[in-house]
Amino acid sequence: MAGTTPPGVLVLDGGMGHLLKSHDIAKFAPHLPPERQFAAAALANAAAPQLILSAHVAYIQSAPPLGPSYAPLKDMPDNLMEEEYRSLCSAMAEHVDVFLCETMASIREAHIAAQAARACGRPVWVAFTLRDAPDPQPQLRSGESLHAATKAMLELGVEAILVNCCSAGAVTAAVRALHTQLAGRNIRIGGYANGFRQTTDEWLQGRGEMATNDPADFEPDAAGTAAILPHAYARHAQAWVGAGADIVGGCCGIGPAHMRVVCEKLKERADA
Repeated sequence: MAGTTPPGVLVLDGGMGHLLKSHDIAKFAPHLPPERQFAAAALANAAAPQLILSAHVAYIQSAPPLGPSYAPLKDMPDNLMEEEYRSLCSAMAEHVDVFLCETMASIREAHIAAQAARACGRPVWVAFTLRDAPDPQPQLRSGESLHAATKAMLELGVEAILVNCCSAGAVTAAVRALHTQLAGRNIRIGGYANGFRQTTDEWLQGRGEMATNDPADFEPDAAGTAAILPHAYARHAQAWVGAGADIVGGCCGIGPAHMRVVCEKLKERADA
């Protein structure tokens, strides 16, 4: 879902999956097995569609990774991936404004997902998940460069390129790189970060909290699981807009409180 704030910055929702988990979504859909409990979000859309529509200006449908997040999918043949993405996108195309192929960890999966979405006749956005350390030459979690990934998506004619599901600092560096690479092109740029003090790289490698994130952005938390403070996240979102982004949102660990402050601060920025 998405709403707008002046001057033309599109603001996405926060991370729905973690929000549902934090509210014990199982109690709202006890008949669903655990692996399908997040389908309860679809039940909410069906139960109160006008309420959902009144709060948003666009319905953006996720085309997510087909395997575990953060890891390139290596053991599924291209033809099976194509079939899965075609099935997902064709089932939803009638009801959505945009397809967002998100948390893409490799160029291969992004290419297959975007092609399937493009065939449905809707605008296509692609969001790549990156290694978390801020880097002027950002890398996908596959080790491929964001520059190469962007070039591949331009060849497919996607309408927006974003980065997501990584640290806020990595998003800032990536937006700067995208703004430079895409200068003069009519293509949107965006980002939406994770909100955890321990980065995904640190978690995947079994390490404790390192120095990637600024501790001042978070409540004191020895376990490294606390979410970033709303005003700190809004400060990062303002930096993304300043670096050239016109789409911002939130990924894992980012909820309504964060996005409310993001909207407030971006409006203040626009009115200044």
